[in-house]
Amino acid sequence: MKKQMKKIKIKIGDLFKKLKITEIDELVEYKGIFIKTPSGKLTEIKGFIKKSPKDIYKYNLSNNISVKCSDEHLFQENGVTKKAKECKFIDTINGKLKIISEEFIKKDYVYDISISNPHLYVTPNGIIHHNTSITNALIKDLAADVLWINGSQDRGIDTFRIRVRDFAISKGFDESKIVVIDEADGLTADGAQKLLRGLIEEVSENASFIFTANYAEKLIEPLRNRLIEFNFDEIFAKNKKEIAKQMYLRAAWILNNEGVKFDTKILQRIIVELYPSFRKIVLFLQKNVKNGELVVNENDINILGKFEKIMNLVKEKNFVEMKKMANDFSNISSIYSFVFKNIDRFFQDKSQPAVILLTAKYQDMNYFARDKTITAAAYLVELMSNTQIIFKD
Repeated sequence: MKKQMKKIKIKIGDLFKKLKITEIDELVEYKGIFIKTPSGKLTEIKGFIKKSPKDIYKYNLSNNISVKCSDEHLFQENGVTKKAKECKFIDTINGKLKIISEEFIKKDYVYDISISNPHLYVTPNGIIHHNTSITNALIKDLAADVLWINGSQDRGIDTFRIRVRDFAISKGFDESKIVVIDEADGLTADGAQKLLRGLIEEVSENASFIFTANYAEKLIEPLRNRLIEFNFDEIFAKNKKEIAKQMYLRAAWILNNEGVKFDTKILQRIIVELYPSFRKIVLFLQKNVKNGELVVNENDINILGKFEKIMNLVKEKNFVEMKKMANDFSNISSIYSFVFKNIDRFFQDKSQPAVILLTAKYQDMNYFARDKTITAAAYLVELMSNTQIIFKD
């Protein structure tokens, strides 16, 4: 006879107390505890983490309920994962709720869980939360003692000189020790990063390090040389078919949840053209929903075709039309990758070094630009006017 699971509602802080979890910034594994996902199914919680004190806020929502959490806590806003402090709305299983107001409560410990796919879970109030689990999955497989550090917040040298070093050289219950430095691109280059070079070698026999970063180039070269890099852009490229399928299913869920009518073939085209950026997909959908229906002009989703056309305008030195077209792009920042990937098609061999240097220069400028359309237009003008750059016939 199949045993019936007992379902209870409990605040996560109370759950941690019942489980007697006192370790700080360490993943504590438990079995037999499940939590609901947005699909209504239950998924097993792999482990629990009690994190160092953070700023706790009370967020008051449009349905007269409130949620207390760190301003770094991850929610979903229109299907996109965002920190609480970045959200204007929060997704729930019954639709989205507007954040009416927020108020600082106190600085206190925060709690998190580790789950597998779909990386999303639902609390009793219906709010959808996000769980960062790629690193957690690695740690679970390695069965190690873990110290979690947030590179954007805990960036002081003493954090690494004392706290990390003490953890790495101490004896633990497991044979392996892992230091996870999340958002490592937020570490100061002339302080924490330089210190970590020597620290990694000093404790290499006792501990391993995992760094996560959105901008790996912000890590100094001597530090990167001590690490093995995994580029998720390459993973997206090699597994495009399966990941794109999951993106389509997620986007379709969002549209259905919002009561939006859509053409499945049009949605497939949008996924293909904007892959792998799910954030861009959601923003594109938001922009093109009118009166409860997804209305998209064929030209708007034929992005690669538009890049092709704009490059032909540059080749023809048609500044007026190029400027108009550049202003109509929803993702003009992708032009740099497009040019590099298609450099052999557009430019003569002797011109390609100049094109690469120019592309690298403007792509870097694009990262800091307030108006990315102006930066991209300046790039296209320089491609058009640079005497060293010659297009193929």
